[in-house]
Amino acid sequence: MTESRFDGRILTASDMSAEALSRFYDDVILPNFAPNELMPRADFLHGFGGCGTQSHGVFAIDAEGSVVGGLVAEWFASSRVVLLAYLAVRPALRGRGIAHQIASVAAPLLSSLKPTLVVAEVEDPNFHASSRAGEPMARLRLFAELGGQVLLLPYFQPRLDSHLDRVQHLLLLVFSIQSLSHHGWPATRRAKQATVLSDTSAHRVRWQFVVHLRQLAS
Repeated sequence: MTESRFDGRILTASDMSAEALSRFYDDVILPNFAPNELMPRADFLHGFGGCGTQSHGVFAIDAEGSVVGGLVAEWFASSRVVLLAYLAVRPALRGRGIAHQIASVAAPLLSSLKPTLVVAEVEDPNFHASSRAGEPMARLRLFAELGGQVLLLPYFQPRLDSHLDRVQHLLLLVFSIQSLSHHGWPATRRAKQATVLSDTSAHRVRWQFVVHLRQLAS
Protein backbone atom coordinates (compact mmCIF):
# COMPACT_ATOMS: atom_id res chain seq x y z
CA MET A 1 0.00 0.00 0.00
CA THR A 2 1.35 3.43 -0.93
CA GLU A 3 1.67 5.91 1.92
CA SER A 4 -0.14 9.24 1.56
CA ARG A 5 2.00 12.25 0.77
CA PHE A 6 2.66 14.96 3.34
CA ASP A 7 0.61 18.09 2.74
CA GLY A 8 1.51 20.18 5.78
CA ARG A 9 3.54 23.39 6.01
CA ILE A 10 7.29 23.88 5.63
CA LEU A 11 8.70 26.64 7.85
CA THR A 12 12.15 28.12 8.40
CA ALA A 13 13.71 28.61 11.83
CA SER A 14 12.70 32.29 11.89
CA ASP A 15 9.06 31.15 11.97
CA MET A 16 9.64 28.74 14.86
CA SER A 17 9.29 29.58 18.54
CA ALA A 18 11.75 28.27 21.12
CA GLU A 19 9.01 25.91 22.28
CA ALA A 20 8.55 24.54 18.75
CA LEU A 21 12.31 24.03 18.38
CA SER A 22 12.29 22.16 21.69
CA ARG A 23 9.48 19.93 20.43
CA PHE A 24 11.50 19.20 17.30
CA TYR A 25 14.43 18.17 19.48
CA ASP A 26 12.24 15.89 21.63
CA ASP A 27 9.92 14.43 18.98
CA VAL A 28 12.20 14.17 15.95
CA ILE A 29 15.89 14.33 16.84
CA LEU A 30 15.83 12.15 19.98
CA PRO A 31 14.10 9.15 18.34
CA ASN A 32 16.28 9.31 15.22
CA PHE A 33 19.82 9.54 16.58
CA ALA A 34 21.98 7.60 19.01
CA PRO A 35 22.92 9.33 22.31
CA ASN A 36 26.50 10.08 21.20
CA GLU A 37 25.14 11.86 18.10
CA LEU A 38 22.95 14.24 20.10
CA MET A 39 24.19 17.71 20.89
CA PRO A 40 22.91 18.92 24.29
CA ARG A 41 19.49 20.58 24.14
CA ALA A 42 20.87 23.91 25.40
CA ASP A 43 23.54 23.96 22.68
CA PHE A 44 20.95 23.05 20.06
CA LEU A 45 18.67 25.94 21.03
CA HIS A 46 21.58 28.35 21.47
CA GLY A 47 22.64 27.73 17.88
CA PHE A 48 19.54 29.52 16.65
CA GLY A 49 20.46 32.61 18.66
CA GLY A 50 22.94 33.82 16.03
CA CYS A 51 26.06 33.71 18.23
CA GLY A 52 29.16 31.71 17.35
CA THR A 53 28.30 28.70 15.22
CA GLN A 54 24.97 29.72 13.74
CA SER A 55 22.26 27.16 13.01
CA HIS A 56 19.75 27.33 10.18
CA GLY A 57 16.71 25.12 9.98
CA VAL A 58 13.73 24.11 7.87
CA PHE A 59 10.86 22.25 9.51
CA ALA A 60 7.73 20.32 8.52
CA ILE A 61 4.53 21.06 10.45
CA ASP A 62 1.44 18.88 10.11
CA ALA A 63 -2.23 19.97 10.09
CA GLU A 64 -2.40 19.72 13.91
CA GLY A 65 0.60 22.01 14.32
CA SER A 66 3.03 19.27 15.36
CA VAL A 67 6.64 19.36 14.21
CA VAL A 68 7.12 16.13 12.25
CA GLY A 69 10.49 16.65 10.56
CA GLY A 70 13.28 19.05 9.88
CA LEU A 71 16.75 19.86 8.64
CA VAL A 72 19.28 21.64 10.84
CA ALA A 73 22.47 23.00 9.30
CA GLU A 74 25.38 24.49 11.22
CA TRP A 75 27.02 27.48 9.54
CA PHE A 76 30.72 28.08 10.28
CA ALA A 77 31.12 31.62 8.98
CA SER A 78 34.91 31.86 9.43
CA SER A 79 35.54 28.94 7.07
CA ARG A 80 32.28 29.29 5.12
CA VAL A 81 31.38 25.64 5.69
CA VAL A 82 27.86 24.24 6.13
CA LEU A 83 27.42 21.03 8.10
CA LEU A 84 24.08 19.29 7.62
CA ALA A 85 23.81 18.27 11.27
CA TYR A 86 20.34 16.71 11.32
CA LEU A 87 17.83 15.69 8.66
CA ALA A 88 15.03 13.50 9.98
CA VAL A 89 11.30 12.93 10.27
CA ARG A 90 9.27 11.13 12.89
CA PRO A 91 9.78 7.37 12.49
CA ALA A 92 6.08 6.71 11.81
CA LEU A 93 6.11 9.18 8.89
CA ARG A 94 9.17 7.98 7.01
CA GLY A 95 8.72 7.20 3.33
CA ARG A 96 6.25 9.99 2.55
CA GLY A 97 8.67 12.37 0.87
CA ILE A 98 8.80 14.76 3.84
CA ALA A 99 12.61 14.87 3.95
CA HIS A 100 12.76 15.73 0.24
CA GLN A 101 10.23 18.55 0.65
CA ILE A 102 12.26 19.92 3.56
CA ALA A 103 15.48 19.70 1.55
CA SER A 104 13.96 21.50 -1.44
CA VAL A 105 13.14 24.50 0.76
CA ALA A 106 16.53 24.34 2.49
CA ALA A 107 18.54 24.45 -0.76
CA PRO A 108 18.10 28.17 -1.57
CA LEU A 109 18.47 29.06 2.10
CA LEU A 110 21.85 27.36 2.31
CA SER A 111 22.90 28.63 -1.11
CA SER A 112 22.31 32.22 0.04
CA LEU A 113 25.11 31.76 2.60
CA LYS A 114 27.57 31.32 -0.31
CA PRO A 115 29.42 28.43 1.34
CA THR A 116 32.69 27.03 0.06
CA LEU A 117 31.78 23.56 1.32
CA VAL A 118 28.60 21.68 2.28
CA VAL A 119 29.10 18.41 4.12
CA ALA A 120 27.14 15.81 6.05
CA GLU A 121 28.11 13.01 8.43
CA VAL A 122 26.46 9.60 7.92
CA GLU A 123 26.99 6.30 9.72
CA ASP A 124 28.83 3.79 7.54
CA PRO A 125 26.35 0.89 7.02
CA ASN A 126 29.30 -1.51 6.95
CA PHE A 127 29.89 -0.81 10.65
CA HIS A 128 26.55 0.46 12.00
CA ALA A 129 23.46 -1.76 12.11
CA SER A 130 19.87 -0.58 11.90
CA SER A 131 18.37 0.34 15.27
CA ARG A 132 15.51 2.26 16.82
CA ALA A 133 17.43 5.40 15.88
CA GLY A 134 17.18 4.62 12.19
CA GLU A 135 18.68 2.76 9.27
CA PRO A 136 22.16 3.90 8.18
CA MET A 137 21.64 2.55 4.66
CA ALA A 138 18.37 4.46 4.25
CA ARG A 139 20.00 7.66 5.55
CA LEU A 140 22.93 7.23 3.17
CA ARG A 141 20.54 6.60 0.28
CA LEU A 142 18.61 9.78 1.13
CA PHE A 143 21.74 11.92 1.01
CA ALA A 144 22.77 10.20 -2.22
CA GLU A 145 19.42 11.19 -3.72
CA LEU A 146 20.23 14.78 -2.76
CA GLY A 147 23.55 14.56 -4.61
CA GLY A 148 25.90 13.76 -1.73
CA GLN A 149 29.20 12.09 -2.68
CA VAL A 150 31.47 10.21 -0.31
CA LEU A 151 34.83 11.79 0.47
CA LEU A 152 37.25 8.92 1.03
CA LEU A 153 39.09 9.54 4.29
CA PRO A 154 38.96 8.04 7.80
CA TYR A 155 36.39 10.04 9.71
CA PHE A 156 34.73 10.15 13.11
CA GLN A 157 32.34 12.58 14.78
CA PRO A 158 34.05 14.53 17.58
CA ARG A 159 32.57 14.44 21.06
CA LEU A 160 29.49 16.67 21.24
CA ASP A 161 29.81 16.97 25.02
CA SER A 162 32.44 16.07 27.62
CA HIS A 163 30.57 12.96 28.82
CA LEU A 164 29.88 11.61 25.32
CA ASP A 165 32.06 9.40 23.16
CA ARG A 166 33.27 9.99 19.63
CA VAL A 167 31.20 8.29 16.94
CA GLN A 168 33.54 6.11 14.93
CA HIS A 169 33.15 4.74 11.38
CA LEU A 170 31.30 7.64 9.77
CA LEU A 171 31.22 8.69 6.13
CA LEU A 172 31.76 12.33 5.22
CA LEU A 173 29.56 13.38 2.29
CA VAL A 174 30.12 16.45 0.13
CA PHE A 175 27.52 18.33 -1.91
CA SER A 176 28.01 20.32 -5.11
CA ILE A 177 27.91 24.05 -4.42
CA GLN A 178 27.34 24.99 -8.06
CA SER A 179 24.44 22.59 -8.46
CA LEU A 180 22.96 23.71 -5.16
CA SER A 181 23.12 27.35 -6.24
CA HIS A 182 21.50 26.92 -9.63
CA HIS A 183 19.21 23.94 -9.37
CA GLY A 184 18.58 23.16 -5.73
CA TRP A 185 19.76 19.70 -4.71
CA PRO A 186 21.29 18.36 -7.92
CA ALA A 187 19.91 14.82 -8.03
CA THR A 188 16.76 14.40 -10.11
CA ARG A 189 16.74 10.60 -10.08
CA ARG A 190 16.60 8.14 -7.22
CA ALA A 191 20.21 7.13 -6.63
CA LYS A 192 20.76 3.52 -5.62
CA GLN A 193 23.88 4.31 -3.60
CA ALA A 194 26.24 7.15 -2.83
CA THR A 195 29.06 7.65 -5.32
CA VAL A 196 32.64 8.47 -4.41
CA LEU A 197 33.97 11.95 -5.10
CA SER A 198 36.44 11.99 -7.99
CA ASP A 199 40.17 12.16 -7.20
CA THR A 200 40.49 15.65 -8.69
CA SER A 201 37.64 17.10 -6.66
CA ALA A 202 38.54 15.12 -3.54
CA HIS A 203 42.02 16.66 -3.30
CA ARG A 204 40.59 20.19 -3.24
CA VAL A 205 37.78 19.29 -0.85
CA ARG A 206 40.12 17.55 1.59
CA TRP A 207 42.26 20.67 1.74
CA GLN A 208 39.22 22.89 2.32
CA PHE A 209 38.09 20.60 5.11
CA VAL A 210 41.55 20.65 6.74
CA VAL A 211 41.48 24.47 6.69
CA HIS A 212 38.03 24.35 8.29
CA LEU A 213 39.23 22.03 11.09
CA ARG A 214 42.29 24.20 11.75
CA GLN A 215 40.10 27.27 12.14
CA LEU A 216 37.85 25.41 14.58
CA ALA A 217 40.88 24.43 16.65
CA SER A 218 42.37 27.93 16.74
